[in-house]
Amino acid sequence: SKLFVLENAYYLLCTFLAQIDDVDLNDYLPLLNTMLEKKLPFICSNPDRLVDVGGILYYCAGAMADMYEEIGGEVIYTGKPHDVIYQKAIEKLEILSKGIKPQKILVIGDSLSTDVPGANRLGSDMLYVADGIHAREFERLESNITNADIFSKEFETFISQKITQEKLDVKYFIEQLA
Repeated sequence: SKLFVLENAYYLLCTFLAQIDDVDLNDYLPLLNTMLEKKLPFICSNPDRLVDVGGILYYCAGAMADMYEEIGGEVIYTGKPHDVIYQKAIEKLEILSKGIKPQKILVIGDSLSTDVPGANRLGSDMLYVADGIHAREFERLESNITNADIFSKEFETFISQKITQEKLDVKYFIEQLA
């Protein structure tokens, strides 16, 4: 049993769930219903519904945000694929380097629902991490369909089967974007 105090709250900010093992999202319904009664907005800074931790998929903030929307609550998304996160990143980059263009930004991620659409909307190239949250789905695809087949139709994409410090050659990707 969890105690949530919302008496003086103006909003709820959620990046990830406090507990990841054996989570039943329905356990959050009392909190969400109380928020709805108080008309509190839910600020979701990580719209991913699932996150891969050590090869195990866990619910993430996006799953709870979906529930809140389903019961009629207001959700404000600030993470990928929504523009605000990219605009803030570009603002920070412009402080360091004048005239940064979205076409020179490489978006790295493993989510078809957040990372890929975000890169596409920004007009940036994408380094898709194929062993992330969708790895099991791709394993079920017919062997003659590749990740490159899926993504190359939308925009040029760099695909890494597994990113480790040994395998990620940042210089290579920078050269490709130059």
